[in-house]
Amino acid sequence: SRFACSAARASTTSVVTPVPTEATLNVRFLVDDVADDGVLVVYVNDSQMMRESFDFRKKTGFLRSRPGKGTVEQPLKVPVGTANIRIYATYGNKRSEVKTLSGNFSGGAVRMLNATLTADGSFTARLE
Repeated sequence: SRFACSAARASTTSVVTPVPTEATLNVRFLVDDVADDGVLVVYVNDSQMMRESFDFRKKTGFLRSRPGKGTVEQPLKVPVGTANIRIYATYGNKRSEVKTLSGNFSGGAVRMLNATLTADGSFTARLE
């Protein structure tokens, strides 16, 4: 009977659930018919969170290639609160394309950052 009392007492203790201090930013970068290799860099609140090389050219013969298509994807842990996000895409001998976004992240939330770079140099980015 003493055992039953201690078991009953143990079941009345409350469990404290920790509040998440991070959120997830899923980066999805689409390269569409770009003829060069390059680098994608993502900053969150002035901290570099991602640096990823890309090269989606297709080999067509000896020392020859044609533009290719591909995707770079990576989840990033970001702090809770408002985040300033900068995305740089540098490719070939062209200047860096830059997009700046801002978004609010609640604890445990998952948001998507979709960016696209096309052959004509068009660079778009949106936070969802």
